[in-house]
Amino acid sequence: MKMRLRALSCPTGIIAVLLITAPQVGRAATEAIDPNSSGNVQLTAGSFELTSNPFTLSVQQNLASDIDNRSILEFPLASVPANPAFTAAMLQLEVTVFMGSGGNFPAVTVFGYSGDGVAAVNDATVTANLLGVSNPITQSGSISIGLDLGYITGLVGNATHLGLLLMGSANGLPVSFDNIGIKPVLNLTLVDPGDFDLDGDVDGIDFLKWQRGESTTPFSASDLMDWETNYGTNPLAASIASVPETATFGLALLSVLGMLAKRSPARHCMAANSAFCKPNSAIVSA
Repeated sequence: MKMRLRALSCPTGIIAVLLITAPQVGRAATEAIDPNSSGNVQLTAGSFELTSNPFTLSVQQNLASDIDNRSILEFPLASVPANPAFTAAMLQLEVTVFMGSGGNFPAVTVFGYSGDGVAAVNDATVTANLLGVSNPITQSGSISIGLDLGYITGLVGNATHLGLLLMGSANGLPVSFDNIGIKPVLNLTLVDPGDFDLDGDVDGIDFLKWQRGESTTPFSASDLMDWETNYGTNPLAASIASVPETATFGLALLSVLGMLAKRSPARHCMAANSAFCKPNSAIVSA
């Protein structure tokens, strides 16, 4: 088998190929946050009260029987970088469903509030900020509930904690959390502003992504400002393991080629049909 390779003596041709084929390994960093405090709130004689055992969390609504159990959680935000760019927020729960006759499989509804690190009865009444709803829970096990990113982003830098209120479906079966020693976890997936390839740092590759319209808001001045402000930084790497970007080698090679081009007559190549850009053919035997 024979393959014909066509090489251009024009450096610009070589650079174009390198930019297209440079390998990239992109990823977003996920930080798992445990709650600082939690509590269960019960409706008793028409008013809510905080139970004495914060490790037994449950939700159930059966207003006909005067039952309304709600769970509250407070997650610290101190470890979240300033001006975060979230790509996902997930509440992970280990649930136990108590099966019974006459009940429906419940869904868990999650509301958000600005927390202070202490679980309080009043937190159970904050239902203005809907963040997410689970699918109906048909069996015990692990579940994840996707949360709205806008409200959480607004809390970073303005509140010490993200508070979450969990409520069960009306007339649904009771559901408990953390009853086997596995605490709820808040998983925040985020990248640095300007890190458009999601690799944990802000570098020249991210600028190329902006030029190609592949940033958060394509071709926007705000994205360009994020890149310029955070260029050369990698604040997430201090707390979250990063994956090295293999395209760095390609950038270094481009720099060398650029210096060589200044010493080559081929620097006068301005078009594909230029006299200085005559293709050279080579036969490679496989």
